[in-house]
Amino acid sequence: PAPLALISIGQSHLAAHACPTIIGQIHRPGHDDQESAALFSNLWLVYETLGRYVEADATLEMSLRIFRDLLDTACQNYARALNNLANVHLSQKRYTRATEMLKDTLAIYRTSLPDNTRDIGLVLNNLGLASLSQQQYPQAEQLFRESLDLQRRAKDDTPELAVTLNNLALVCKLQNRLEEAAGLYSQ
Repeated sequence: PAPLALISIGQSHLAAHACPTIIGQIHRPGHDDQESAALFSNLWLVYETLGRYVEADATLEMSLRIFRDLLDTACQNYARALNNLANVHLSQKRYTRATEMLKDTLAIYRTSLPDNTRDIGLVLNNLGLASLSQQQYPQAEQLFRESLDLQRRAKDDTPELAVTLNNLALVCKLQNRLEEAAGLYSQ
């Protein structure tokens, strides 16, 4: 089975062993570059799930390099890989680099997607997390509110909406606005 399927059934150790084999197959002559970039974009999740951030970083960098070589840096797949790499950097507390990547992702999404798209809301939420992690509460609050507004306009009633609400409530709580935080938590 594919590495992502192995993780979903609790077989992370088997998934880790499958990744090098898949990477070797990706590098074979005549393999489609777009497909290779997409596979690298997906393999990062296996490594991140296993806490193997160096490998997650490397697979996403490979994906981004292929997209750059294809001169396809304005495409949504490139932006998605960039967002995923930013999340790896967030996990490793490399907030400056993560923020740069998230801003680049947001710029691509804003030029290639409608304004009320879920992906834009998720990037705004991730930017808010980067600000929150650096105790930049006013900036984090503004980003979470923008994300929340976008998700609500998109009628995007998903778990991500609840996550953004909780993130916004946390920012309010950290600024001693406990009544506002309680109202957000209850939504």
